[in-house]
Amino acid sequence: MANRNDLMEQRVVELEQRVGGFGELFDAVDKRFDGVDRRLDAIDKRFDEVDLRFVAIDKRFDTVENRLDTMDRKFDELPTKSDLKVFMEEMASQVKTAAEGYGATLDSIDRSIQLMSTQITTKDRDRDLVLKDLGKRISALERR
Repeated sequence: MANRNDLMEQRVVELEQRVGGFGELFDAVDKRFDGVDRRLDAIDKRFDEVDLRFVAIDKRFDTVENRLDTMDRKFDELPTKSDLKVFMEEMASQVKTAAEGYGATLDSIDRSIQLMSTQITTKDRDRDLVLKDLGKRISALERR
């Protein structure tokens, strides 16, 4: 039995050595996994940073899109070439009407001035004739 115990003990020692070797291997694998885990954490941080950058870029694109929508609406509100042409034609018509009205007013003023001039000329002639007649009468009275 001593042989058997010795043999068993020898096998236990061999197993312990093998298991101890496995422990070293497990430690080495564990260290490698720790290194991989650190690398994955670093990559995860980088992805988080990239994600933040994408969020910022997305916000910028939203801002640009809103600006473009605003500009598009403002552009749609601008008058078209045909709208401007119609506006210019209306303005030309209004200016022509106003000019014709001013022309008619000036013609009316001119006719009124001519009428007044005629009346003044007539009154001047009548006054001159009256004064001449009075002058003749006064001379005739003075001769008597």
